[in-house]
Amino acid sequence: MRAFAILLAIGACNTARGVPWLHGLDRVVSSTGIVAPHAPPDEIADDCGVAASRPIELVADVAPGAGRETIVASYSSGVTVFDSEDHVVAELPGTPCQGTADELDAVAVGHAYGDTLLVIVATSGGHRETETSLSLVRAGATLDPVFTAVVATRTNDRTIDGAIYLFPGGLLYQRPGGELVPWRVDPGSGIYVPLLPERHEEPRVARR
Repeated sequence: MRAFAILLAIGACNTARGVPWLHGLDRVVSSTGIVAPHAPPDEIADDCGVAASRPIELVADVAPGAGRETIVASYSSGVTVFDSEDHVVAELPGTPCQGTADELDAVAVGHAYGDTLLVIVATSGGHRETETSLSLVRAGATLDPVFTAVVATRTNDRTIDGAIYLFPGGLLYQRPGGELVPWRVDPGSGIYVPLLPERHEEPRVARR
């Protein structure tokens, strides 16, 4: 009943473009657009497809300094945040390539219960099977990954979606085809951890 009440409270919250699985963010800005330049062929890792190097750019306020920052992200290169004078203020590493469908799908920034969250959506896999994962990164003086989980799976033409619902001090996570599971923010590490053990395979927990 408590989980149902939480869903009622936050179910009306709008989802950001490219991030339909995440609920509970306010003042969201997002981007799904690819920007130039693409990485030259000699800068693409041997085990990565061309799409893994394609960057997405988003302008948002994610750092303590004055003004907004420019976020440039790609699947293989990771996330780089530039200030208004093009100085690098924060970075996150990229993801090892797994298949021909590896690509960054969306980047978003929003606010939830006192936190500024950077949202990264990426798809990995190949022609027949893919997984789409959503990562939450707490933004401020540093970029701190706090949660990563699979939110969609595709096998041929069949797609199964999951969902994430943010609430104060925690979230509800529904893996594709699974049940809602409560997670809480660990006071020591600041990352989200399961409140109860899942009966199936758990999503990946982001580590610093």
